[in-house]
Amino acid sequence: MLQLADVRYRIAGRPILDGVGFALARGRRAALVGRNGAGKTTLLRLIAGALEPDSGSVALARGARVALVAQTAPSGRQGARAFVLAADPEPARLAVAAAA
Repeated sequence: MLQLADVRYRIAGRPILDGVGFALARGRRAALVGRNGAGKTTLLRLIAGALEPDSGSVALARGARVALVAQTAPSGRQGARAFVLAADPEPARLAVAAAA
């Protein structure tokens, strides 16, 4: 279970997230969609524990996993698609099944 309650986060005094709250039940998956600068990456970093909210709370159930993929692909021979699919085996399994 993931639960956010009245989360506020500011950067240089500018509010990025203000009063954010939601709950996501165990076993559920979610996607964040929004315009550039809306706070999607900041929200994910708060959930992952890489950032601390200015106020409010972020609670993640013991054993829960949060996966973050960098916004820029790492350099090297591996393409962006392969890099993303390597983060979670389920999409790769589905892609193979769909191609068969």
